[in-house]
Amino acid sequence: ERPSSVDDEQPKKKQKVDPALCYLTLHVKLEGSHAERTLVVGTQESFACLAEGIIQAFSYEITRVYSFHMDGEPFSPAGPTYFAPIANREPSAQDILLAEIHWTEGQEFLLLYDYSECHNFTITVKKIEMSDDVSVISVIHSETKGTPPEQQPDTSDDEFEVHVTDSEG
Repeated sequence: ERPSSVDDEQPKKKQKVDPALCYLTLHVKLEGSHAERTLVVGTQESFACLAEGIIQAFSYEITRVYSFHMDGEPFSPAGPTYFAPIANREPSAQDILLAEIHWTEGQEFLLLYDYSECHNFTITVKKIEMSDDVSVISVIHSETKGTPPEQQPDTSDDEFEVHVTDSEG
């Protein structure tokens, strides 16, 4: 007969971890598609670095405005929002390190990318692992499922046509 352990007797509880020296395994799903990615990122990275890693993992170019919504709802007043540096809004995703957040396994948050196309990436913290040295850990794209929809071409320069007329003639 095998001796019982604490793990056998009690269900696993979500535990808050000191994020100073750890890395996160994140499951990222692009809403409205079957595309999913698994990423590993060190908490010494900024939210801007995480955004770049996610967007590139889905084969998009990081040319559009994005924001992280920590309560999982776009522009909800309930949770903090971190904006792309090009959005010129505070707080900037470039200024907030992942280590500043008290992560829990199972925690979900949202990356809204490209406000005109509204690509919603639901991000779930799958695993938090401690490390003595996270300086070598960056965003690592580790697993791919499904193909995301194609990114629409940037038409911001094509939206308006300027017609110049010669008024002297």
